[in-house]
Amino acid sequence: GQGPHCAPCRQAWRYDFPSDTWVQLPDMPRGRAGHHSVVFGKKLFLVGGDVEATSNEATSLVTTDCYDLEKGAWAITPAVPAIDTSIARNVTVAGCGGKLVLIEKPKEVEGPNAFSVYRHLDANSRQKVHIHALDLKTGEWVHSDVKVSESVASANLLLLPRDDKLYIRFVKEDNNDVYVYDVKENTISAE
Repeated sequence: GQGPHCAPCRQAWRYDFPSDTWVQLPDMPRGRAGHHSVVFGKKLFLVGGDVEATSNEATSLVTTDCYDLEKGAWAITPAVPAIDTSIARNVTVAGCGGKLVLIEKPKEVEGPNAFSVYRHLDANSRQKVHIHALDLKTGEWVHSDVKVSESVASANLLLLPRDDKLYIRFVKEDNNDVYVYDVKENTISAE
């Protein structure tokens, strides 16, 4: 492809540490590239990235795929809440307290398209971090958000799951804000 994007691919591999070899898994349900992944609850979750759309989904919406490590097969996951990555949002993923957690933060947009992208988001939305959490037992999604400084758009994320809390640190030269997402209470607050 052109630019920073890669062509989606359906091949999947896992590294086997004891034998120091790569083992091919069954093909993914849809091609994917540039995605986030997390192993959690004996399952591998793939989230976002450049995705081959199936006939009934838009490519700008975040999707997930799940590989069950015990069964050795791809499993169906509940649909992700509508997160449109084409309008200035970045998504990353973590596992914590029995939930798959998606962190949606503002995307830094520069260049000639910056105004047209940001005009779709009001100032309040540009300054929010959204949390979407999937309860792996019930299959239900919950949502929470918090207002943050505009400088988080270009900050890197450091995630630390501990017990039932996910510590989220936004790392940038002028910003080292830490927020705590309480998985059980579905709340996010500044530390």
